[in-house]
Amino acid sequence: YNLGLVATGDKAFNPKTDSILFDSFFGAPSNIDAREFSDMETEIKALDIRLKTLEKDPANYAKFLSNNPEAPALVNYYNEAVNGDLKDLREMANFVRASREFTPKERNETVRSIVRMQNLVKRSILNNYKELKD
Repeated sequence: YNLGLVATGDKAFNPKTDSILFDSFFGAPSNIDAREFSDMETEIKALDIRLKTLEKDPANYAKFLSNNPEAPALVNYYNEAVNGDLKDLREMANFVRASREFTPKERNETVRSIVRMQNLVKRSILNNYKELKD
């Protein structure tokens, strides 16, 4: 099927998916920003859980905030950033992936450009997170 799409020009040849011989030798490229962003997400979610848990104990909450005064700002910043442009880009990418209005080639190019935009937004969030944390 893929080779038929390649022959009609609706899809670019991809040696990973279009040749049985090389299929098992190729892997997905690692995205450093995505890994760093995932690590940051894990930290923020753990911090959010910790803050919500400590809110029930005012003495320990105040002690935690005196040691980590930036914690609430980090959680608020993350929530606002992720639910803004990044959410819109994720929804757009999912729409394009599910859409049958595009040829596979157009769909891949469009999704690739949206993912690049997501990576830029993630890098910006990471940079701001590091600034707030320091």
